[in-house]
Amino acid sequence: KTHLNQALLMLLLGDFKDGWTGYEWRWKTGDLPVREFNQPRWEGQPLEGRSILLHAEQGLGDTIQFARYSKHLKENYDCHTILMCSEKLHELMSQSPYIDELASKEEFIYNNEYDYHIPTMSFPYALNNLIPDNNYLSISDKMDLGEQLNIGICWKGSAGYASDMHRSCNHNLFKILNRPNVKLFSLQKDEEVEFAEKMYLNNFKDTAIAINSLDLIVTVDTSVMHLAATLNKPTFGMLSVYHDWRWQQSERTKWYPSLKFFKQTKGGDWNSVLKQIDLHVQNLCK
Repeated sequence: KTHLNQALLMLLLGDFKDGWTGYEWRWKTGDLPVREFNQPRWEGQPLEGRSILLHAEQGLGDTIQFARYSKHLKENYDCHTILMCSEKLHELMSQSPYIDELASKEEFIYNNEYDYHIPTMSFPYALNNLIPDNNYLSISDKMDLGEQLNIGICWKGSAGYASDMHRSCNHNLFKILNRPNVKLFSLQKDEEVEFAEKMYLNNFKDTAIAINSLDLIVTVDTSVMHLAATLNKPTFGMLSVYHDWRWQQSERTKWYPSLKFFKQTKGGDWNSVLKQIDLHVQNLCK
């Protein structure tokens, strides 16, 4: 864990070469399930028509972020791509022309229907710190929500995430954005608030269509932020003082050009974050 923490600090500070190498220590900490594979791990060599199993790890947002490497593989290697991920993402990921096959059952890894495998978050290590563009997924469907500035909001992630108390906030803080010529829409699945319109979100494809219909997304660091930024939607990401290593220290990230961060300067102070965002919303309304 000491080696892993050192690697996370390197990544946070922009030392990607050593950081991604050290990030491989995550498999030694006991915090992640280690899968056994019959086929070899891919290390960046030519594929020459072979199939490669991209197995998702960690959260849904992580899957959305790192599935972009399917596009790089299809464009630069002659291969058949298989993404093994949560079934919650299957309908969404089926929209990508760069993912040839989807799998969900762990039993899949024990057969011979693929030639190589790689954990999705090991791509930067295998490809020498390459961060390809995120245009691997697009949604054409959209709803007509009116001429006002339509903003989607999301205030919390999964309660099962160990650091969720740092990234989630009280939904009432978003009331500050509820002004003339602005209409708020809740992207929080199965939750309603009186000051935002409910959107019927049965799965991540529904969420993608909703995002595609909106003008701006304001969200904490959860899968909605990843999905909105992957779809290249203008997105304001709310970050805690204790934010994830991958967002580094600036207000922009190479991972997502349409994503702008608003960070706490004091632990737990989401109120000042929303006040900063509201100033930007006011400018958009002019």
